[in-house]
Amino acid sequence: MGNLALRGAVVAVLAVLGAAASAPVPGGTPSTTDDIYQSFDRGDYQRAAGLIENHLKFKPNDGPMLYNAACAHCRLGKPESAAAYLMQAVKAGFHNFSQMRRDADLRSLRDHPKFRALLDARDAADSLLAARRLEQWKANYRQVQAYRYATDPTFPFTYVTALDEAAHDAMVNMLSDQARHMIELLFESPPRHHVLIALPTSSDAATIFDDQRVHGNYKHESRLLISADAGSSLRHEFVHVFHHAHMDAIGQEHPIWVQEGLASLFEDYALGDDGSIEFAPNQRRNMVKAMARNNRLIAWSDFFRLKAVHFNAQPAEHYAQARSIFEFLADEGKLKSWYRAFRGGFDNDPLGFRAFEAVFGKSSDEVERQWREWLNAQPTIVCQDDLPESTAKPSP
Repeated sequence: MGNLALRGAVVAVLAVLGAAASAPVPGGTPSTTDDIYQSFDRGDYQRAAGLIENHLKFKPNDGPMLYNAACAHCRLGKPESAAAYLMQAVKAGFHNFSQMRRDADLRSLRDHPKFRALLDARDAADSLLAARRLEQWKANYRQVQAYRYATDPTFPFTYVTALDEAAHDAMVNMLSDQARHMIELLFESPPRHHVLIALPTSSDAATIFDDQRVHGNYKHESRLLISADAGSSLRHEFVHVFHHAHMDAIGQEHPIWVQEGLASLFEDYALGDDGSIEFAPNQRRNMVKAMARNNRLIAWSDFFRLKAVHFNAQPAEHYAQARSIFEFLADEGKLKSWYRAFRGGFDNDPLGFRAFEAVFGKSSDEVERQWREWLNAQPTIVCQDDLPESTAKPSP
């Protein structure tokens, strides 16, 4: 693509980013996301478009839902309105250009000039989008003096943290070490695009996370990681940053059990003096062992097929089982080889069964039995939450 054409594409993105935000329209009842996604699953795109339009009356700047509107209109053979919704989605913070490129719902839009301009400009506009994310953070959380702003010396990360200097430096060093191991074991290279990593004040965190059981999330569509702590939640979400970037690079969408299992695995680990990593058991170990005792483990044939909506309906149990499977792989020294086999055979085995057979040399049913035996032999752990209040150690 020539420089002039590329400049025009970037200008188009800038025009989107500079657009004024819409105000919500009060009154009525918003559509539920479940209804919208079920309409997509049934192929009822007309109904999906109507439900999304109603949703956007209440949340007009919902980037993912604007993206869904583009998909619905594209399926309905309305390329101009689809392109307009897509541009609005980018303006609202939906920056998952890799998903746009591979999404079957947008197939008929791929030759549209606006669509091509967005994809052609994604790399050149990355720093501009990153600046926009930082501006939005400062606009939303005005206690600017409460935050430390810094860029990572190695990776394309911007940090916004309510940590003191020593704690901030310790966090950056921790993530750098974790990144090194994730690249070596799993993902091969760091993300190409800028990501904003935010650790808010406790008061800001209370407004960000409506569910107080949730301490972190990563929104890949907007390249934004938010964690309420600098410990296990941050380490968990940091895996998603690398994993989503890797899935984009290889054009795959891994099942939810793999995404959350890997992220949960890195919640707790110990680094050896020789640079090695050893994954440590956490409270999820006790959960999955209780499931085993009560005959509540889900057979792999069902567990690997869970959709995200069903996986997240029982997060405590499902995350615990997913982490246990990857802890087993790591303990057997097969984490790296399994992931390579999985991604290499993804087109024919998107759930991971054959990857187990390849690295263990036995059927996946036999490997599942081996995992259950391994789990039964693992000791339960004494978690901080299990200690009496008088003996519980303070959180770091």
